[in-house]
This record gives sequence, structure tokens and C-alpha cells, in this order.
Amino acid sequence: MPLATNPKKKIRIVLESDKDLPPGEQPVFIYHYLDGYEEMDRTALWDGIDSQDDAEAAIDMGYRAALIGMEAWENIKDRKGQLIEFAPTAEVLRGIMGMAEAMELVVKVMNETRVQPVDKKKSDLQSDLDTEQSARDAEEQQSAPTNPMPSSP
Repeated sequence: MPLATNPKKKIRIVLESDKDLPPGEQPVFIYHYLDGYEEMDRTALWDGIDSQDDAEAAIDMGYRAALIGMEAWENIKDRKGQLIEFAPTAEVLRGIMGMAEAMELVVKVMNETRVQPVDKKKSDLQSDLDTEQSARDAEEQQSAPTNPMPSSP
């Protein structure tokens, strides 16, 4: 089953700024694996950021790119320590993180979808090729006799 259609396969992302927290307290952003259409949408937003003349539009594109594939979050709190209910909108995301963190989410999702664990396992498996010897061993050859160098008078 392709990862994009497998409901059990998720990407769990913790921002670098939260890695020092105990695992049960770390804010986690949960994504599904992107399908081709979502990847095209994310790429269009990502590539369009630099070409924007309007800074506000560029920032909005970054937050929208970070939302593509996001299904849930855990342990996201406001400044008062109250849990924030999952609401996948650019406005809500802007209220809980800066632009650099939104870009970190985009990059981490891209990195997670590049090399899949299944592919890594395949590369670690033994080859299916027959490893039985396919050629005769070369005959051992004797070295040519060596003449010692004449000694000086």
C-alpha cells in the first residue's frame, strides 16, 4: 500500500526548539504522507515564497505550506499553558509559532518523504544474485627466483 494512502503511517515532528523537553511534554505535529497533488501544492507554495514582492503574502505562503498534510498536534499550548485545540489554519499557526518554525516543519516533512524506511531496509538486505563462484580460481604461480645483489669488494 502506498504511504500516502496508508492511514496507519504518520510523520511525527518535534521542532528543534522543543527537543530538550521530556518526550511526554514535547509539542508534536502529526502529518500524513503526502500524495502527489499535495506535494505539488506544497512545492508551489515553497517555491513561490522567494518570488513574492509582498512580505505578508510570502509569510502566508509559508504557513500554508506547513499545513499541507498536517492532521493533528499534541501538547500545543498558549502562553498561559492552556492546550490549544487542533485547528489547521494559517491564522492559528501564526498564533503559535514564528515563520522560521513553520519553515522547519515544511523541511522536516520534505525530508521524511524522501527516503522511506522500506527503501532503507531494501538497501540493507542481501543481494538476490547467485554468489556461487562463477570462475575458476587462478593457478598459483611461483615467483621468479631472485638473485642477491653482489656484495661490494
